[in-house]
Amino acid sequence: MMLKSAMKFTAVALLAAGLMACDDKPDTTPTPPPPASKPTVAANPSSVSPETQVVQGSQPVPVAPANGVDVSLLTGKIGFHLPAGFSDQTQQAGIANTEQSHTQLFIDSHSRQLAVTSEVVPPAGQVIDTSDAAFAGLSKGLLNGLSNQYQDIKKTDEKTLTLGGQRFRRMDTEQRVKGQPVLATTLFTVLDKKVVTLQVVTPVNNGEAHDTLMKSITDSIKVKG
Repeated sequence: MMLKSAMKFTAVALLAAGLMACDDKPDTTPTPPPPASKPTVAANPSSVSPETQVVQGSQPVPVAPANGVDVSLLTGKIGFHLPAGFSDQTQQAGIANTEQSHTQLFIDSHSRQLAVTSEVVPPAGQVIDTSDAAFAGLSKGLLNGLSNQYQDIKKTDEKTLTLGGQRFRRMDTEQRVKGQPVLATTLFTVLDKKVVTLQVVTPVNNGEAHDTLMKSITDSIKVKG
């Protein structure tokens, strides 16, 4: 049960709010709700809805770097590149990171695509790795988490990949988020005793852009042992 919970609170909590942020105008500044008693993105997903976990702050929307964004995970042990159009909107989203979980949000407002990364420490006593058995458990927890939060969830593909010398699991799904049909790809691995997750979401009518983005990301992944 705890292993499944670890996967439920990786990237899925940001899906709806990220898509909503794509539709917001830069001058829209809704007031954030008061913090919950445990104000973390990852630690309390069952009682805090995605819309209240992540809200757009009052800061200006950052300008997307001309050359894209280099994303660093686990203090540089995993890295990949997001193409031009994406900007880091972690701060604007009001994400509360802790030592147990660290989340980053990147949005391309033109293509309405988003990428969410999470680094999560599993519950005490849980030992997980990149074995097929561990991946299967994490995949089941992820799919359950998606099914609990979103509508019409359908898994379209799942496979294990080796990227940068590291084993990753990839799961492709289709679902509805706030009534919007989307494509989602979740890529995850275990490194340094943490579950590391990347989730990419694209409107369902832009499948070619989704495939292109995923190829760009996977081709750029580097892992330092």
